[in-house]
Amino acid sequence: MAGKKPTEKDLQGKSFTTIFGDEYKVSDHFEPSDFILLKQGSRDSLFVRHDPLLRVAKDEDVLGILGRKVEVNQSPSRDNEWCATSTVTYKFGGKDESITWSDCADCRKGNARGGYATYSTAMSTTRASARALRFALGLEFCSAEEMGDIDDMVDESFTDPIDDAQLNVIKSKYIKQYGYTLEDIVSYILKTFERNVDVLEDIYKGEAAQLLQYLNKSKKPVDKVKKPAKETKKKVSKTKKKTSKVKKKEE
Repeated sequence: MAGKKPTEKDLQGKSFTTIFGDEYKVSDHFEPSDFILLKQGSRDSLFVRHDPLLRVAKDEDVLGILGRKVEVNQSPSRDNEWCATSTVTYKFGGKDESITWSDCADCRKGNARGGYATYSTAMSTTRASARALRFALGLEFCSAEEMGDIDDMVDESFTDPIDDAQLNVIKSKYIKQYGYTLEDIVSYILKTFERNVDVLEDIYKGEAAQLLQYLNKSKKPVDKVKKPAKETKKKVSKTKKKTSKVKKKEE
């Protein structure tokens, strides 16, 4: 379902009241391009996009974002219809007053399509973020990302290639320092996104972000089982030296 393009007229007369109790005109902070217009029954309804919500919430004169926390409550798997559930918590305000606000959302094949369904963890986080932001702003519009059947919305982080910073962290920290292999990473991408990659450079930026989150949670030191084996060899060699010395003395 492709969304229609709203106009200035669609925003006229609409306002929002934030969790701090301040009222603003929608047209003073949002552009028509920040919304999509969908037919619902006999009337058209506005749906707001996530990025504009974030832009307005960052405005210190409106809310001001002091902090953000993301929790993945459920990771996608074959057993749960690739359903991911996330909670996003924001801290809004300034030095004198602040409010913490959070919301959760899920994304699965049953309530999304295309890229939304494929990258369910990323989309559940975006949806949770959008819900938290629009309720904190006091907007009456549902977020466009929660409408999983919109054809013209594409998350570019899942079409753009992995960036250099992500690549360096994976190579220097998780492969070199923690002992993960290319096979471990390829297996994760296949299991999570049902996509085969041959080299790290084939991974998308959004996939890399989720991969790094996973590796950070399950990071493990390089296998230490091999170290005692080396120590044993040293002990054996020392024992041999001592034995040879004893033999020489006896001679």
